[in-house]
Amino acid sequence: SPLFQVMLVLLNTPQPARLGLGEIILSHEMFENKISKFDITFHVFQSPDGLPISIEYNTDLFGQDTIIRMAGHFVQLLNAVIKDPKQNIDALQMLTEIEEQHLLVEFE
Repeated sequence: SPLFQVMLVLLNTPQPARLGLGEIILSHEMFENKISKFDITFHVFQSPDGLPISIEYNTDLFGQDTIIRMAGHFVQLLNAVIKDPKQNIDALQMLTEIEEQHLLVEFE
């Protein structure tokens, strides 16, 4: 079993389009992993347009709907931090208003 289950990778160093090493030319190519090394890995890329995120996950443990919901919670959490950066971490909202209404009021 892995040493940890969740990994966050921040790729914020400039990536040259091509790198020359003598007669050898290296170029950066994106590829799709077919096997997840950890339960969940978040890859965050720094770009002029923002911070795109890709999520690699173990499909034996998580369904696509769960990952989409989790990504929504992550975006909600980031928006809460941006809205009030001095807020205590335990006061940050992770759920949308609709989810909170469903869980706290309608679910009972």
